[in-house]
Amino acid sequence: MTTAGVIQAPLRLAGMLADWDFTGAPPAQRGQLFDTSRNAFNGTIVGSPAVIYDGAGDFSAVAVPWDELGAGGGNRYAIWAGWVYADAIAPATAKVLWIDSWNAGNAPKLIIFHSAAGAGEIRAGVRTGAAGDDFRSADSVQAITAAAWHHVAVQVDAAAETVTYWIDGVFETPVALSGALAQTTWATDVSSAQQAGEHANGSGDFAGRTTDMRYLGSNTPITQAQVQALYDFPYSAVDGLAWGGHWRMNEAAGGPQDYSGNAHHMALVNAGWDIGTNLGQSWIGFGGGQQDRFQGGGMELNSAMVQHVNVDNIAATLGPLTGFTVAAWFRYNDTGTEQVIFSLADASDAESRLKLDLDAWNEDEIRAVIVEAGAAIRVAAHNNAVVDDASAIICAIFATDATGNSLYVNGVEDTTDVIGDDDTDASPSVIGGVDSVLLGAGISAGTVELALDGALERIDLFSRRLTVPEIISLTNRGPRDG
Repeated sequence: MTTAGVIQAPLRLAGMLADWDFTGAPPAQRGQLFDTSRNAFNGTIVGSPAVIYDGAGDFSAVAVPWDELGAGGGNRYAIWAGWVYADAIAPATAKVLWIDSWNAGNAPKLIIFHSAAGAGEIRAGVRTGAAGDDFRSADSVQAITAAAWHHVAVQVDAAAETVTYWIDGVFETPVALSGALAQTTWATDVSSAQQAGEHANGSGDFAGRTTDMRYLGSNTPITQAQVQALYDFPYSAVDGLAWGGHWRMNEAAGGPQDYSGNAHHMALVNAGWDIGTNLGQSWIGFGGGQQDRFQGGGMELNSAMVQHVNVDNIAATLGPLTGFTVAAWFRYNDTGTEQVIFSLADASDAESRLKLDLDAWNEDEIRAVIVEAGAAIRVAAHNNAVVDDASAIICAIFATDATGNSLYVNGVEDTTDVIGDDDTDASPSVIGGVDSVLLGAGISAGTVELALDGALERIDLFSRRLTVPEIISLTNRGPRDG
């Protein structure tokens, strides 16, 4: 979009420090918000929830088990996939990631362990035939490691009597199930328990976390492309499979819901929610597991989970600056409470030193707020335009240097002071003590708070105060162009 007589924003305005466009990171940057300015100020996503198990009786269980592998054992393939984080790895400990049981919960139709023999390898075990009288298993070659997220996908082929493993999207040649009894079908008794984190007989307690778990019985095998999609785009449906059960495990409260459409919801038994997890998604959109539903890009945020991005690695670069500009494109839901878009802080401060926020007084205004060390809050710039259209992208640009401050909202400069003085210098070198930089939240005495409820579309930082034509041109460029 252009405006007559206004210069066009180049791809990179002079002085650009960081450009977070929230369109996803390449595989090498999984787990980070990628800085496309090439200055490598990549951010860490915080607030992807997961189910947490303490290894002592914690599990998540399907409330009403169903026969996913087929009436009479009719499906050839049993397919399970999920993200797992093991607190520790020890050989020959057999920690249960998933079990589909029959016979009062004691005999597994399908069971997935880690470290059943070695340290970190995955083992799939099955019981065969109508009587389920022979237990057969096969181990992966690759292994998961402790204190790290891994994506595990398992496919048991009843006809070929093999198991195929993918760890973090990497394919392994199918391995034969142990034992000689023909597989061909699954134990056909009605499933009596389907759960993650503990065997249905109370053994094999897993300590760690799980998220984005899926289960399917099928006569069509899963493909490499589909497994790669599960790895690259957690929580989403881009793999195209009609899962029997799909538990995103990102609700942060209650029990894990089934997003397959089959209503196979889970209940947590002793287990709880960890909302501080960095899953490591390559596709930004960790709130609901997808990009901004209104705009086809950006990062959905849920303020109840205090979801945000930490970019403390840029603090030392920002600290000495005498001129500074932050440009933010976002949308938000009017919750009647203050929400922070961008924050500079000393981690021990009572409040962020400088923050771009909105709705602080439930008046749908946007503010640039300065809190000098030991001083009262001063609003350096303020815009009281009504901006609470949840589907509309808002552009707010705050620029400051020794000559003062300016705040533009959707290309219109603020002309109203409520508290303080627009001439107050809000540059990082003046406010001092900056060691924390957050996107989508603020900080108070070391606690992250006031999270944005909506979506971040793009945030750019510059090491100088941009000129008025540059600010207008940047506004006109929008969050997706250039």
